[in-house]
Amino acid sequence: MARIVNITGISDIRTAPVAGEIASGGGHGLIITASYGRARRIASDLSFFAPCKVAVLPDEEQSILRFEARSAEVLAARLGAFKLLAEDEAGIVVAPVMGALKPLPPADVFLKDVLRLEIGGETERSELIAALVRLGYERSATAEAPGQFAVRGDIIDVYMPGDAEPVRVELFDTEIDSIRVYDHMTQRSLENINSKTVYPARILLDDEEAFARARKRISEDPDITEEERDFIFECIDEGINHQYLERFMTYFYPEPAHVWDILRGFDFVIIEDPSRIAEEIKDRNVDGILENVNQLPDDITVYYFTPFAQQIPFTDRLDELSHIASRQAPAFNGRLDVLEAELKRYVGSGYDVTLVCSSQDRLINLSELIDRIGLKGKVELKEGSISSGTELPDTKRVWISETDMFPNIRRRRSRKRKGAPIKVFTDLRKGDYVVHEAHGVGRFAGVEKMDIHGSVRDYLRIEYAGKDVLFVPVDQMESIQKFVGSDGAEPKINGLSGGDWQKTKARAKAAIRDMAEEFLKLSAERAVTPGYRFGADSTWQKEFEDAFPYAETEDQLRCTEEIKKDMESEKAMDRLLCGDVGYGKIEVACRAVFKC
Repeated sequence: MARIVNITGISDIRTAPVAGEIASGGGHGLIITASYGRARRIASDLSFFAPCKVAVLPDEEQSILRFEARSAEVLAARLGAFKLLAEDEAGIVVAPVMGALKPLPPADVFLKDVLRLEIGGETERSELIAALVRLGYERSATAEAPGQFAVRGDIIDVYMPGDAEPVRVELFDTEIDSIRVYDHMTQRSLENINSKTVYPARILLDDEEAFARARKRISEDPDITEEERDFIFECIDEGINHQYLERFMTYFYPEPAHVWDILRGFDFVIIEDPSRIAEEIKDRNVDGILENVNQLPDDITVYYFTPFAQQIPFTDRLDELSHIASRQAPAFNGRLDVLEAELKRYVGSGYDVTLVCSSQDRLINLSELIDRIGLKGKVELKEGSISSGTELPDTKRVWISETDMFPNIRRRRSRKRKGAPIKVFTDLRKGDYVVHEAHGVGRFAGVEKMDIHGSVRDYLRIEYAGKDVLFVPVDQMESIQKFVGSDGAEPKINGLSGGDWQKTKARAKAAIRDMAEEFLKLSAERAVTPGYRFGADSTWQKEFEDAFPYAETEDQLRCTEEIKKDMESEKAMDRLLCGDVGYGKIEVACRAVFKC
């Protein structure tokens, strides 16, 4: 049985650095959290702290699909997480508990037909195509989305879920002559590789024995309506809507697997804040499943992260109890004098101090600050992003994020938005057009109360083309936005069962690429066009600048100097001055205008 360890003193933002330390030993890891939002936040921070790839497993109830609806992007994200754990390279999957508890086919079924392609290997073209179909790949004219493959003569393109780009396999008779990663937008080759393992493109694969078993059990279940039973049988007979059939996984496989036992196994499992997880799954008809994690093999360690010593809901034994002192790093609110004093205190106390910024420009500015206050070589600067700083007093380590140092960065991010995000369902009226990131444009048809697995919740009803309907939980309404378009123009409603939304997004990406090429061409033309060369600063320029009644910031001085250099050169200036409200853009512009 797995080794059970309870680590206390950890909660919220302190999870990532401790989990990253555990992951430093390599291998595969699974982190189970209470919610999808929490999983995404931990994964984002863990990408900085962990020396391996990190993926998020989508929530089980991220959307309830009806009729012939399907979510290609959610499916691709789930399969990408499984792929990460199936490969030899180290990786961590962060999963909300309802995503982790979703039943899956047994491992010997799910991984039975995995393809291993190698240069020099032998395969018949027809056999390779048949194998891809068995794995759930959809044949298309071009492999432009995960889960698709395309055939042109002896060239077979495969876009595997979890991959950033597809691969192109070229056959010479029955021999694999080359395997190349290529850009699905430009069709240009990016990298030659020697081998490729192709994993399934569906969770529920065609299995005649399992399908026959499901038919029998569904026919005998009095809780399934005749209408729903007929639709399930139609899906089985026609080989469609496999994601819808996943809801009835236990009918296909009476003893299904879960994420922690379907693939090659884990080196560690972390259950973060088990009390919150227990509250989340209460009344969800999943009692006792999470206890199975404790039955994993001896070489796996299961960590329970708790904020303080407490009774852990999912285990009645402990092999080790330890405490890690942790606290949130201080916030400086832009006060560089306070930051300087605190950095000197940390260094004087023997701390390893790391300042984390998301761009090289900010790191350069911080490096100048560190040099000026005499801490060069004593404070580490790293490029990356963490939601907030963390201090570990026992090991004398502290990470300070840019949002701790400069709060305006947090405000700028919060204003970044796409479309018109919906905060509460009262923002919507029946008939309003909305956009779901994964499914496209639909029409809001009201709020309905539904009983799903014994849990009664409110759902937004979104109607799509035909009879397609999408139900989105009210507490996940951030996944939809109000449609923003030309005044009075009605948008085209997408169909959930088709690929028109994916094609629309692909066309938009292509249009953006074309626009970027036009801008690059224009920029190149401007770069070779002579500009007017202004003279050096005059006495009047100095007097004008000295009349500024405030102390300039470092960024103001730097931007002013860069603009003046452009103006004094023979090249035409092409510069954009950016800054938040109240940060002194007008003063910089006035100095350039006066020089002109």
